[in-house]
Amino acid sequence: MFRHLLTGVVAIALIQAADAQQKQQVSTQKAVTAKLAGTFHPSLGLIQNGGTTSARSGPDALYNNSSLSNYYSVPGTNQEWIDNFHLLDRNHDNAEQVKGLRYTYCSADANPNGMQEIINIYDDSIYCAGPASWPNADCSYAISGLPGGANGALACWIVNVDLWGVECNLTTDPTGNRLHGWGQVWDNATTGPWLASGGLGQTDSFTWFDPGAVNGNAFLGCYWFGGTPWAGFDMLMEGNVAETISYVSSAGLGADDGLILSIDTPAQIGNTVTFTVTDLVAGGPVASTMWASALRVDVDLTPLFGLDAHLLSDYNSKAWESTSAGGTHTTSVPAIAGGGMTWYTQAAVGAAGVPAKMSNGLAHYIH
Repeated sequence: MFRHLLTGVVAIALIQAADAQQKQQVSTQKAVTAKLAGTFHPSLGLIQNGGTTSARSGPDALYNNSSLSNYYSVPGTNQEWIDNFHLLDRNHDNAEQVKGLRYTYCSADANPNGMQEIINIYDDSIYCAGPASWPNADCSYAISGLPGGANGALACWIVNVDLWGVECNLTTDPTGNRLHGWGQVWDNATTGPWLASGGLGQTDSFTWFDPGAVNGNAFLGCYWFGGTPWAGFDMLMEGNVAETISYVSSAGLGADDGLILSIDTPAQIGNTVTFTVTDLVAGGPVASTMWASALRVDVDLTPLFGLDAHLLSDYNSKAWESTSAGGTHTTSVPAIAGGGMTWYTQAAVGAAGVPAKMSNGLAHYIH
């Protein structure tokens, strides 16, 4: 028995030794107290400044690698460091949707509010080899107008990214073994991620790619920080409740598609659920009408109402409708809604049946 135990210990030690040899080590720098930069949207820029450090894109945390160390590290201008993560398999179709991000970075860049970052998310990644699809990311977002250093001194910043209308759809695996990747590319040499741990599937490693390299030399290897601090980057990914996804028109967002429809609890039989209708610009719940239909549509409302918006849940065949002066709509899910059906909900604001703004749609698969 003891011989077998010792054999196992030796095997683990050999694996750890091989792992350490495979990973190259880079240096770290001491971080400072982080401040909130704001909430950004890849298309709309800064949409909310100040306030809470919590993103508004949940309510569920899909991946949380936010046990912070006291350190950050710097990849260099236009270099991509890619971290790995797992997602739980929560939905019937082995799919997941990321609709918000929160992360922390540090910078000594002198540009006070003009830095740019690209965030890439990859559906597949391989330990210490990175995404097979690189440089083609499954989702890619350019975030501009980020703050740099404070008068040339180091500053650290917390960023919320709202992916409303441009959500990232990924594949999940019932075994829980599918590895995804996410990367950061900064436009200057003094900015980099705050180092953190705790996330599902984070491997105490990251891969380094140089997008500007030629002759197939872009992959620069697998790296870590020697075990302390942990080689992970601060990241919270948020999404809808289980069996719910957000969607917009295939034509993209119109100027009047300015409402955000969200739900707090999975829409399953017997659950009491609350929908909230929020104005994208104002940021708070708004008086609204919402409805549910078994039929999804994609209708441009410009010809009917002169409104640059889209009807996404068929109002003419609605099974349920609610009006709310406070912007929240509460209902219980009846048994008749189940049986493996998908229901589509949407909301609007306006007077006397004439919409002025429309929300995204939500698709709910009800077992």
